Amino acid sequence: MVQYKKDDIKEKIDNAALKIFVENGYEKTKISNIATESNVSVGNIYKYYKSKEQIFYSIAPESVLENLKNILINKLIFAKYKTANELNSKNDFQLVNEEFIDYMIKNREQILIMFTGSKGTKYESLKYEAINYMIKNIKENYSKENNKIIYDSMNYKIIKIIYENLISMMIQILKESDSPEDIKKSFKIINLYHLFGVTNLFK
Repeated sequence: MVQYKKDDIKEKIDNAALKIFVENGYEKTKISNIATESNVSVGNIYKYYKSKEQIFYSIAPESVLENLKNILINKLIFAKYKTANELNSKNDFQLVNEEFIDYMIKNREQILIMFTGSKGTKYESLKYEAINYMIKNIKENYSKENNKIIYDSMNYKIIKIIYENLISMMIQILKESDSPEDIKKSFKIINLYHLFGVTNLFK
């Protein structure tokens, strides 16, 4: 009979939970689903976790989101610190750089769970919180005098739609891409979209 170390069993549970939560979402996932996928009994799973909720937050911690926010917002406000003459290339205006893309790939399952499979958890409004967070940071880092567009109520609604679409595109890419290379290629297209579209609003 094969003997597993405790850490190995927990890793099997966590890997299975990631897969099942991505496929089914939090609400539709049962401990028994994770048990079947991991080949670990329900009783044994309860030795490591008290509940489905505890499993969820263990494999999708808030630290993943905080790191993602920091990387993204650093890119959103980057242009604030350079004049038009100092911006040497289109790379300066890229919304997503190698650091961002690598982070999205590394945490692909967690990000998908948080944005698309989190109904019934504290992340279920995450997409709209992310949009509001991005716009809030733009407002705080770009002066009203130079960027009046975002302070107009109608324009504000349009900008929210634009960022909603940006986030939706990113999530769809993570969901449908077959390889890290495909993700990187697709995110380069998003960079072009951002470069020639959204970025021009805040120049």
